[in-house]
Amino acid sequence: MGGGEWVSNPTLSKPKEYRIRFANPDGSGTMIEWRSQKKSPQNYPEKPMSLDVDSGQLVIFTLIGVGPRCEMYNKYVYRNGIWIEEALPEKFEPRQTNLYFGGLGDIPKLVDLETKRKIKKSGFSRKAVRQVGPNREICE
Repeated sequence: MGGGEWVSNPTLSKPKEYRIRFANPDGSGTMIEWRSQKKSPQNYPEKPMSLDVDSGQLVIFTLIGVGPRCEMYNKYVYRNGIWIEEALPEKFEPRQTNLYFGGLGDIPKLVDLETKRKIKKSGFSRKAVRQVGPNREICE
């Protein structure tokens, strides 16, 4: 009987990476791109969970599997045209996810804000994807 990964992904395919591309909010018109950098022990790329501005800098929080039923959040800050990983403390102020859409198979390649709102209303059952934090590592 199948469960877990098989239920949400019956083909057992694994994405090679996640990528986000957006216009710089400074109004310059330049495009900024972030790509997943880490892989889990099962070879899944880290998932972008939240994009925000913190102290005037763009910040992306990600989630990656680190062991059986355990995941860890990472933080990347955009400085001088590159994404730099910044260590998260064990506990930090939680943030609402605003990038993760869940395992829905019919999500379009490009998602506008209205589509995102509709998807978000469907809700998430896992605490790890409802918000980032307050703990750096989460085991369910």
